Amino acid sequence: MAPYTVTVAPIAVAQIEAALLWWSRNRPASRHLLANEVDRALALIEHVPQAGRRTTSKLFRDVRRLLLRRSGYHLYYQVFEARQAVHVVYFRHAHRRPMSRPR
Repeated sequence: MAPYTVTVAPIAVAQIEAALLWWSRNRPASRHLLANEVDRALALIEHVPQAGRRTTSKLFRDVRRLLLRRSGYHLYYQVFEARQAVHVVYFRHAHRRPMSRPR
């Protein structure tokens, strides 16, 4: 099967960049761990889009969540089977409160 096209929403790009910046400044012993996990997660969902668990969200329909185990972040994404596409919609640390509507 051909790989799925992966796109990342602007908010998720910003969240990933902020997390990478924080990680590089605060985890010098494992400076590249988060970047490597994000890269591996994106490659995984490109080839196995069902890898993440289905979850509920007030913001998005049919969302899957993939845990980046070593860093403790979640990658939230939607799968569009008909288009063979995956869209990353959100990225956050697993210990933060669940997603809710912006105020």
